[in-house]
Amino acid sequence: MITELKNVLLDDFWIMPQTPKYTGSGIPYVTSKNIKGGKINFENVNYISIDDYKKISKNRPILKNDILISMIGTLGETAIVDDSYGEFYGQNMFLVRLDNSKIDYRYFINFFKSTHVKNHLARKQNKSTQSYLKANHIESLMIPVFTIKEQKEIANQLDKVQDLIKLKTQQIEKLDELIKSQFVEMFESKDYNKTTIEKCAKFQGGYAFKSKDFVENGVKLVQISNVNKDTLDWIEINRVPESFIERYKEYSLVANDVVMAMTRPIIKSLNEVKIAQVREDDLPCLLNQRVGRFIINDSVNKEYLIYCCKSDKFKNYVEKMSGNSLQPNISSKQVENFEISLPPIELQNKFAEFVKQIDKQKFEIKKSLDEIQEIYESLMDKYFG
Repeated sequence: MITELKNVLLDDFWIMPQTPKYTGSGIPYVTSKNIKGGKINFENVNYISIDDYKKISKNRPILKNDILISMIGTLGETAIVDDSYGEFYGQNMFLVRLDNSKIDYRYFINFFKSTHVKNHLARKQNKSTQSYLKANHIESLMIPVFTIKEQKEIANQLDKVQDLIKLKTQQIEKLDELIKSQFVEMFESKDYNKTTIEKCAKFQGGYAFKSKDFVENGVKLVQISNVNKDTLDWIEINRVPESFIERYKEYSLVANDVVMAMTRPIIKSLNEVKIAQVREDDLPCLLNQRVGRFIINDSVNKEYLIYCCKSDKFKNYVEKMSGNSLQPNISSKQVENFEISLPPIELQNKFAEFVKQIDKQKFEIKKSLDEIQEIYESLMDKYFG
């Protein structure tokens, strides 16, 4: 049976009181942005007085096992309220209270992660300066309703697959940390001659291609959105005519080129630089504005230079150059002016060989991870598609 979500709820309502006066301490006051990864993150929250908390929560309290949904900005994130949170309140969230005789909590949370729900919310969102949803956008969601026993079995199956995905992801993260710790041990703890990136490599910014030149079929542009961690992804692609390869050949990339985002190069929530290597499968492609590539000379090993730009020292340098901007950016000249140590090339090569061995392990884990994610998506489509 498929029914509207409102039919399996005991209650639901917007949490949108008039913003109270904030205090230095007291009751945490959260918003949509604090709902992350299935939990409520109490970092960087404001506080309200106990009296204000009692006043605004009296008629619409937040109770244990209520589910909060982000409704402004980042949309559709969910979190189940548990005892560990203690007393709190907030705004810009939608609260749903499930009828446990009709719907299982974990089944509901998995439903909300489905492509069906994401697409529904994407279509329904109102777009102004900040995207937002309305109550009926949630209430009108169509949810498949099985018996409670079947819902629990489905949730168990999906949770097990997600646990495997989490395990594989953690394995990759640990290997990344191993490379970083090896870099620190080999280079940052030693006193080598200093130089700048400019002496080792030119950093070439991309060309400002115009949107009027974009075509449906043609040469791919490497833009900020395409520079992922280590590799390029093509979820979002803009293309230009094939004739541009010759016209803008100085911006044509080749296999093994190293590219880096120049705007928002640091994702603050992940604290990482967006830097990637171009693969044969990525070609042909052209370098767009706000992304640059390194043209490296023989004095430095490519892998060593990459990890110089992944270091905390470089992240701090970018933030310093960007000031307090919400959208950190860096110029080609600023990249070239960054100071690095220059150890013997033999030692750099030794580090590169270590990275190569770790990358082999990461490749196998990623291959397994991709297969598990395909299984997960297939199951989600089966139950919620």
